[in-house]
Parts: sequence; structure tokens; C-alpha cells
Amino acid sequence: MEEYNPFAEEVELPEQESLSARAGAVLLKKVFAAFAKFADTVELEVGVGVLTITAHDPARSMVARARLSSAVYESESAESGRAMNVSLAHLQQVFKKARPVQAVRISSTSERRLRVEFGEEGERFYSKTDLCTYQSHIEDHNRLFEACATQEHKAKAVLYVEDFVYAVDDLCYFNDAVCELSASDELAITFRAVGYSGEAAIEFPADEVEEDVSINVSPTLMKRIIPALKIGVLARVAFSDNRPISFTIDLQSIDYIQIYVAPSALADD
Repeated sequence: MEEYNPFAEEVELPEQESLSARAGAVLLKKVFAAFAKFADTVELEVGVGVLTITAHDPARSMVARARLSSAVYESESAESGRAMNVSLAHLQQVFKKARPVQAVRISSTSERRLRVEFGEEGERFYSKTDLCTYQSHIEDHNRLFEACATQEHKAKAVLYVEDFVYAVDDLCYFNDAVCELSASDELAITFRAVGYSGEAAIEFPADEVEEDVSINVSPTLMKRIIPALKIGVLARVAFSDNRPISFTIDLQSIDYIQIYVAPSALADD
């Protein structure tokens, strides 16, 4: 599967800024808060009409990417492939200023600074913050996503996020449990937690099952993706034996959040 390239189109762009986007503040605030549950920094990429936010946890047992276009009102990128690595703690602090219907402008003022502006100069409320950035590792992120995206999945299902959250909360009741995700040719997907103190199982209908599949995943990792899932209403789940589990949350228009979670044999909590 070819990696999505938001800079593929050749467009004449201004030279005064290398990265700039104006987007809905509330959606960005939710994405940053969700990614902060498992990551310390995010990579911000701006293309024509699209803002891409990528992050992974320190152990690289999960990687996530949000692709936002309908929430991006205007964007500019004078340098193809331009990305900036920013602290999520700092972004969350800045985005506390976000108001419900307000837009935010994100731009790079220099090689090492990211500017976040709420409102416009001269308006009743205008805020400007310059944040330090770190060395970008976007190429590493892209390799991770490419490796995950090229894998075939033997079981697929579309779940209501509300139901999935309930299942994870129920299964994680047993702190010592191992969470098992399985699918059968009867078109059923089962989440099961087995621990010394008890066990629980919840079953959902599957959309496609090529063959029986069973995979273990850390309950801790499952809990960490809940805030990201809650941004949407439906989540598409796909998995195979000993392969990263794929979660896709469809947002407005063609926007989405893609998350890959390593099976417990590969994850390092």
C-alpha cells in the first residue's frame, strides 16, 4: 500500500513560511489530548489542504496518525516533506485557550520554533505562543506505517466506539489479565480477558473472517487508545495472527485516525 503523500500536488506556495495551517481548534485539542496518553511528542506535517499528526509510544508498541482535511481551512507548505516535532505537554497547555468555535493557526517562524495563534490580531481575543521544536523523525514514522499498512488482515469488523469502550473497561477489570482478540468463521469477534482472579468475554459481529484468528494484546495498550477512539462514533478493527491490530476511526468527510497496536508478544509495557 503506497504511503499517502500530502505534498504530491505541485502548487505555487509563498516563501515566507515553511509550514502553516489554519484549522479547527477543538478537534486538534482532542487529537493532542488523545495522543498524549501514549506519546510525549507529535510530528506535524502540513500539505495543501491537509494536516497530518503522527505519534508513537516510547516502546513503539503503538503508532497513530490523524489525517485532517475538512477541519483545515487553509494551509501552506513552502518545503516538500516539512515536518516539526513538538512536545504534547506544551501543545496541551497552549490548547487550553481554545474556544469552541475558534480557529487556530499553526506556523513555523524559524527552523526551531512553532507558532500557535488563536484569533486574529486586532480581535477581542488574540493569543500567540512560540514553542520550541525537536529533531523530526517523520521518516521513521512513515516506515512504521508503511510496514503496518502492507500487512493483510484475516478478520475485520466495524464497531460502535461506545460498545468497544464498554468492552475494554469490562475486560480490564482484572488487572492481572491478558486480553485475547479472536475471530471465528461464524463471523464473530470475541474480546476475552483471562486472569488469576477471573475472566470475562464479550462478542461482536464480524464483517469478514477468512479463517480462525487469535491474538493477545496488552490491556494497558487497549486502554491507552480509548481517548482517540472516542473522537469518532465508529471504529474499524482488523487483525491477523501475530500482526499489529489496526484501528481506524472515521471522522468528518475523508478525515480519519489510524492506530496500530502490537500484539502482547511484541509489545513492551
